[in-house]
Amino acid sequence: MKKRTKLLALVISVLMVTALLAGCSRGRSNEKKDRVSQSETEPTGTEKKSVEKDPNVNAPGVFPIVKEPIKLKFFITISDQYILEGNEWFDYIKDLANIEIEVDNATGNSGQQKINLLLASQSNLPDVFLTFNNNISDEQLALYGSQGVFVNLNEYSDLTPNLNKIKKDDPKLIQAITMDDGGVYSLLNINPSTHVQYAQRMWVNKTWLDKLGMKLPETIDEFYDMLKAFKSNDCNGNGESDEIPLAAFKTGVGFKTDLAGFLMNPFVPATDLNSLYTYNDNGTIKTAILQDGYKEGVRFLQKLYREKLLDEEIFTLTPAQIKTLTGNPTGNRVGAIQSGAISPFANIAVPGARDEFVALSPLKGSDGVRRTPYFKPYPQTRYTITTNCENIEAAVRLGDLFLTDPFSGNEKDLETYLNLQYGPNGWDPINDPNKKSIYGKEAKYAWTFTYGEPTKLNIGNLPNNYATDDIKSIQYDADSDSFSQEKILYDAAVNIMKPYAVDITVPPVLIPSEKTTDFAEYYQLSKDYYVQKMAEFIMGEKDIDKDWDKFISEIKSLGLKKYVQIIQEAYDARYK
Repeated sequence: MKKRTKLLALVISVLMVTALLAGCSRGRSNEKKDRVSQSETEPTGTEKKSVEKDPNVNAPGVFPIVKEPIKLKFFITISDQYILEGNEWFDYIKDLANIEIEVDNATGNSGQQKINLLLASQSNLPDVFLTFNNNISDEQLALYGSQGVFVNLNEYSDLTPNLNKIKKDDPKLIQAITMDDGGVYSLLNINPSTHVQYAQRMWVNKTWLDKLGMKLPETIDEFYDMLKAFKSNDCNGNGESDEIPLAAFKTGVGFKTDLAGFLMNPFVPATDLNSLYTYNDNGTIKTAILQDGYKEGVRFLQKLYREKLLDEEIFTLTPAQIKTLTGNPTGNRVGAIQSGAISPFANIAVPGARDEFVALSPLKGSDGVRRTPYFKPYPQTRYTITTNCENIEAAVRLGDLFLTDPFSGNEKDLETYLNLQYGPNGWDPINDPNKKSIYGKEAKYAWTFTYGEPTKLNIGNLPNNYATDDIKSIQYDADSDSFSQEKILYDAAVNIMKPYAVDITVPPVLIPSEKTTDFAEYYQLSKDYYVQKMAEFIMGEKDIDKDWDKFISEIKSLGLKKYVQIIQEAYDARYK
């Protein structure tokens, strides 16, 4: 108890210091750019300042972006599958734009922590943050944008033809990234990939099921029976009792890997931990954690752990460690696992474990209902320029290039988009009407690399922020006669997930600036406490019947209830 109290006190202290540092830095941040002429009255976010043109920057559509070479310092959050040293994507940008990118990067949770510290101290800020979705939250954009730390892109609209087109074609997308002062402080990211919209998947070892003569489970009880059968039989045939019926990733690691995701939906609608399992119930914002069904879902997970059906290492395993289990030399040891894709838990480059798993339809609960969250594609933050940048106009033009629409009808736009996403050597054009995409349409391109494997060809999806359709709809299914993860994910999404999808995603909301510090505190304290207590409940260190009400009371007092209330108020203000 003393350790937990100290931890909570430390988190509160860090948040308070962050807020103080942010407040103290306002004056310095607003002094930053001599090239921006200030009027006597500070303009609002919707008014355009008088900006002195940088003579080194060419007009939109003219390349290179700058006449004389420059350097831009980027802070990037990225998966460790992308090798940055010697990465060809940076060479492509240098050749195309005459811009050399210097990189400071981070992976996983460390990226979020480093961003928070950089913004709090406002020292050694990069020129550009290029981050995973919402690594810089709307609340941070509103706070630091109003303080002059982030560049208001409205002031550079003459350099953003792609952003201007989006504003005209779909104003709602811009509304979702516009702060309450009217400023747009980050370029959006929206790329509607079908398989991502229905991504809360459980993968089951069909090879083991066939060996046991069992069918795919349809109910939560049948799922339990399947795990028991996996445990008590030598399913991998190596003569050892080493089967792990249900494996799981460390909390917060991987894409849609939350243990209390797929297996919680038979009990209560649940999205993912990043949003503290909040969901939209016809305009009423709720969190699954506070609903009655959540307790029963946790009881089910505790039952699996107690009976050794759930891996005892569930709170520590990384993707690399799980791949050692599925790639065990004497046979795959894993029977089931939750993940948005196969590649996080199995090597998809070689035959073996990758071929054993199939996606499972959402399970029926006691009410006989199947459901899975529909993760509706909303715009999220991706490319944010700081006023520390000495070449703002060049950074703006480069960011707008990342908004190239591959479906504009211009083949050059498609080529640019694919170069940005895969690197010029990461894809090949397809000019054969008989070659189809994984979605059955005429293919236009094919990868030259294996997704999930380390690569120096590109930096993944980070520089590709806008598409009006799923880019995979024109990607050649080169593996149609062998193993195609993309097709497997698409087929699972369309055939067994979409029919049971429920639209419960909370749309983007803007937390008022006067509540952002409290909101961040409520979120972090609630999340940390939740992660700690879920481990204790699942491992049996806490009694669900005796200790659950205390858990609910304490997590409410730490701010979970207020966290939901603030989201509700922000939702009502924007959408009602």
